[in-house]
Amino acid sequence: MILVTLPEDMPVSETIESAFTLEDKAGVQLGPVIVNGTDVAPQGLDQPTAEVARGLGLDPSLVASLEEARLFRLERYAVSATQIERLASDLPLPQLLVPSVGAEAIGPAETDLLATALAAAIGELVPEVPAP
Repeated sequence: MILVTLPEDMPVSETIESAFTLEDKAGVQLGPVIVNGTDVAPQGLDQPTAEVARGLGLDPSLVASLEEARLFRLERYAVSATQIERLASDLPLPQLLVPSVGAEAIGPAETDLLATALAAAIGELVPEVPAP
């Protein structure tokens, strides 16, 4: 069985609990866990917006809004990364990370992106060596 989760506190907790219940009580063998909607590490957000915007003459309310968005993005990534680490620590199964798709609807292009990411993650799995 393959479990699917999101990199958020409640879904990760439920996945860990479900995995142990399925293995211990039902004897179900689990495969990798798909972590859907993972966040890509933010790039270029290490400096406060006011520093970057200095001398550009931007409206202070715009700078404040951009700073709020920057901090939100950094926090969103931190939550995602923390939950992926917690899942790996508490549930020693391989993870298949699938990116978040910023689209209003999932069409052929988005499905192809997700399928490609999943195939690449599967390709990175290390095969288990059977016990002698």
